[in-house]
Order: sequence, then C-alpha cells, then structure tokens
Amino acid sequence: MTGVLDRRFLRNSFALSLAFIVLGGVVTLAGMGQLGAVIATWQSWPTLTQLLAVAGFIATVWVVAAVVQSQTRSITQAFEGYWRGPLRGLRRYGERRHRQLLDELLSQKKLSEIYGRYPLSRNQVMATRLGNILRAAERYPNDRYGADTVLVWPRLYPLLPDNVITSMAQARESLEFLLVLSALATAFGALSGIYLVVMAAPIWLFLLCFWGALAIAILAYRSSLGAALLYAEVLRSAFDLYRLDVLTNMRLPAPTAASAERERWTELTDLVLRNEPLPQPYAPPPDPAPTKD
Repeated sequence: MTGVLDRRFLRNSFALSLAFIVLGGVVTLAGMGQLGAVIATWQSWPTLTQLLAVAGFIATVWVVAAVVQSQTRSITQAFEGYWRGPLRGLRRYGERRHRQLLDELLSQKKLSEIYGRYPLSRNQVMATRLGNILRAAERYPNDRYGADTVLVWPRLYPLLPDNVITSMAQARESLEFLLVLSALATAFGALSGIYLVVMAAPIWLFLLCFWGALAIAILAYRSSLGAALLYAEVLRSAFDLYRLDVLTNMRLPAPTAASAERERWTELTDLVLRNEPLPQPYAPPPDPAPTKD
C-alpha cells in the first residue's frame, strides 16, 4: 500500500485516525456496558455483511484521515504557539517566559543552546519550545545571510539534491506524526474523560482513558522537540550548502564577501516584491553538469 499510496498519509493520518476511532468506539460501548453485546452481534452476521461493514468503516476512517491531514499545518501552528482569541493572554505569558529564558542564556553566553532553540531576536520569540525551535530555523537564513526565507525557499527547493529532499521529508514526517499523535491523544483524553464521567463509568476506566491519553500526549510532544531539532538542522544545512545556487540560476554575480552576499539577497527581494530591475549585469550561465560516459 505504501508503494501505491502516500506513505505520510497512511502513517500520520490514516493509522492515527484508525486508532482514535477504534479506541473511541470501544470506550463508548464499554461506558454503556454494551461492548460484549455488540461483539456477539458482529459474530452473528454473515460474512458478506461483515465485509460490507468493514468496507464502510474503512471509508469512514479514510474521510476522517483526510480531514486530519488537511489540518496538519493548523495542528503544528497550535503547538508552535500561534494562539489567538481567548488564548492570546496565554500566548503573551509564554512569550514573556521564553524571553526571560533567552536573556538568561545570553547572560551565561550559552550560544550553542541558543543556536538550536531560540531565534536571535527577542522580538521573534514564540510562546512554546517547539515554536522557538522552528522559528530559529526560519530566521536562520535572514540572520546569517540576509536572505528572506519566504522568498528564497520556493526557489531553493527545486535545486536541492534528491538525498537532501528525502532527508527533509523524513524529518518533517516524523515531526508531524508526533504532533498529530499528541493532538489526537489530547482530544481522546478530554472527550472520553467527559463521557465516562457523565456515564458514571468505573473509575479505573476513567483513569486509564484520561490519564493514559494525557501521558501519551505529553510524551509525544516532548519527543517532537527532538524531531523538530533534527528537521531544523536539515533546513539550515540546505541553506548553508545550496543557497548560492539560487543566485547562480537567477544569473546574479556570485558574491565574494559576506556584505556582497547580503546585497545580492536585497536585490533579489527588490526584484520579486517590487519588480525593480537588477542593478547588476547578468552573470554568465552556469557550466553544464558533466555527463557520464
């Protein structure tokens, strides 16, 4: 199936949605005391009816998984700390807290920790640890080279070698899997906990569903931080190694110094955003790649 269908969809959306729906159904039936009766009814159905029921169930899971996949970006942004409305106060508290942590690291000159976990500017600090890790990677091209990530990335990505794209996709897939798992576990714990309290279910079942799901959600989020660090480092490496290919393919003269490179990125930004002509003459086209005999 992974050869025909999208592996990321099967792993990050379909499998997690399947687990969420199955466990939700089991908890619902157990809370009503009907789990055994439903299993007996299922066993009494003829084979064709069972097959049709399974097909309908898989189709339902597929639809739910498609919805989950469409919300992956929103789930990631929620864990990053892009909170609005009633959660705006919590976002501001998280940002103040992480600014204080950043100030402490700066005072202690722990630059290695700041490099991977925080953006250089205090004004760019996010409300969560995950948000700061990803924001630091997003700001890296601008802080180091003066390149606008939003403008440069779509032009850099087609130039990357296949092995770099594969590494990037695998790191992103692992990060999204853990975040979706954490989100679904949180939703399952909250919904099942409320349902079991209303149904006056056994206390052990409530503790298992609510606290078990909460523990999985916390563990998945903490694990996502390591995946985010790996993904962020792959992004930085891609810019470090291949950013000048963008200038070469856009026929801009190769920079000979850091200040000249910043000027080139400024020229590129002005060209894309303001349609201002390039002040530099076109550089010679790059040499074609050598062919193998």
